[in-house]
Amino acid sequence: MKSMKFMYALFTPLAVTTVVLILIVFYQVSARIRQERNQEKQQTKEWTEQACQNAQNYLSEKYGFQAEIISTEQDWNHGCGGKQLNTDILIKMQYQDKTFDVGINGFQPNTNGFDSYQTDEILQSVRNECEKAVPDTADIFLNHGEFSFDNLESEPLFSTYFDGSNAPELLQNSHLCIKYIQKDLSVMRNYPNFRRFQDIMFVSFRSEQDFRNAPGYGFSQEELSRNAVYIENAYQFLNKEEKYNQYDLGQCGNIYYYISVGNPDQIQISEIDPDTVFHLLSDLPLRTELASETWKIKAEANAEIYIFIPSEEISGYDDEHTVINCMTRRNDENKVQEIWYANRKFPYHVERFSVNANEKFYFFYLKSKQ
Repeated sequence: MKSMKFMYALFTPLAVTTVVLILIVFYQVSARIRQERNQEKQQTKEWTEQACQNAQNYLSEKYGFQAEIISTEQDWNHGCGGKQLNTDILIKMQYQDKTFDVGINGFQPNTNGFDSYQTDEILQSVRNECEKAVPDTADIFLNHGEFSFDNLESEPLFSTYFDGSNAPELLQNSHLCIKYIQKDLSVMRNYPNFRRFQDIMFVSFRSEQDFRNAPGYGFSQEELSRNAVYIENAYQFLNKEEKYNQYDLGQCGNIYYYISVGNPDQIQISEIDPDTVFHLLSDLPLRTELASETWKIKAEANAEIYIFIPSEEISGYDDEHTVINCMTRRNDENKVQEIWYANRKFPYHVERFSVNANEKFYFFYLKSKQ
């Protein structure tokens, strides 16, 4: 009897009206979403078609030819509502046997494009200049050209026509990194032509294996220090200024270190008995244990030091189910920092420590199972 009353209550006029209203609202919202999606698709189609026509006109104006369109991709921005498409279009094209990228806006007719058709020639001209100074270039890296998309990857793109001699002007807003193996790059100061570049860096690796193992592509001054275990010296021309660095490493047992700030004669790094500091730790997760040796840094003056620990020296480093933490103890203060597994993929793990004068500074690694 109670179930009958319950069923009757479901079909009262008020309940039926409420259900109908909910369905109407749901239908209206769904229809609006479909309409907005259809409008977005139509808008994207129109922008892409216009961009393709713009690209052909741009190529005709710059090079005197048109090219086959292979594919298109629309750039986008992060907005309040999430991913928002914009009017910049990346077009992959082919002319004769050469495939290249064109970036151009499709909002309205224009020929204000950028392309990678001459990028190889531009880089080859730079390589030729480098070979005159120091032969046997191992690699050349260019981060971008005169234009880059917000969220799309493309080859370096240029709008200005390359005439064979204007590479420095084309690369005014770019970062160039020229890589060598076992070369003395201090000689670059004898080649003033490189001062025409806004930002060009020459890097020499300690060995071919270090060249292959070093993470990253181009290098900033900070990245050079973080990779000092692979790099022996570097020369940079940046904003009309020149800087040469030689990366002399110290060694303590199986670890290496580079002192970027401070006097090496005033800094000592040594292995110590782990019981010296391990018993002072508190609030550690269960089943936490030492995963490495324990090291002490003593500095007579403030210093900045990069430490390079071979990955095999940290137990569990290559196990994705093992949590690895770097533990530092500065005077009486402990600090724990987890090393994410995604970052544990290189031959050396790198730490950067700022050590104050005459303080007690220790570091080591802990591990625990997830």
